[in-house]
Amino acid sequence: MITEFLDQMLPLREASHAQVEHYGVDIPMRYSECYAKLVDGRIVRLRNSRQFIGWTGMNGSRCLLFADGDQQIELRRSVDRGFEINKPERGCKFVARDGSLLYTS
Repeated sequence: MITEFLDQMLPLREASHAQVEHYGVDIPMRYSECYAKLVDGRIVRLRNSRQFIGWTGMNGSRCLLFADGDQQIELRRSVDRGFEINKPERGCKFVARDGSLLYTS
């Protein structure tokens, strides 16, 4: 399952990706930070914040970029859908930088 893969590759602080309602980006100072909002309302961040490389966004579409060593992963969403990986009706994709599709919901 994709949440187990994410828990290994991009661990969250005191939470699992299985608990995530959606992902977002904060820009508290000069650097952006990825956060995850959990189903219980808590906001958590990556255990290693340096794994979040950045994001792109255009016309409501957004892509989050993460890295773990040599491997880079994109989380993509369409204009009308969110980053909710735990809801099969949502259109969320994890794509390796080489273009191979790792997961889609």
